[in-house]
Amino acid sequence: MRIRETWVHGVDLGAGASFGDILPEVVAELVDEVASGLMDREECPPMLVLDTERSRSWRIGPADDAVEVAGPSGELLSWLTGRDDGATLKVTSIDGHPPQPPAWL
Repeated sequence: MRIRETWVHGVDLGAGASFGDILPEVVAELVDEVASGLMDREECPPMLVLDTERSRSWRIGPADDAVEVAGPSGELLSWLTGRDDGATLKVTSIDGHPPQPPAWL
């Protein structure tokens, strides 16, 4: 928890750090934690989140037709935590924009 708080809030300070600057192992753990935490939340739009760097995926939200959202770990983490709109992610939706996940904490 302390590692999460340190890195995420370090990015939040706006001092030039991004999720891309975090050690890959830490980013991987954070993506796993955030995506897993959103999996069973009914208010979350149905999504299949694909981490293209690690060949990992998470089914998030209700079991409806899911929008596929794919990208590298750091970009997924930024989007899933609400720090980014996900515009750089690959999305299989009509408008090309990823759905907005609910607040993760």
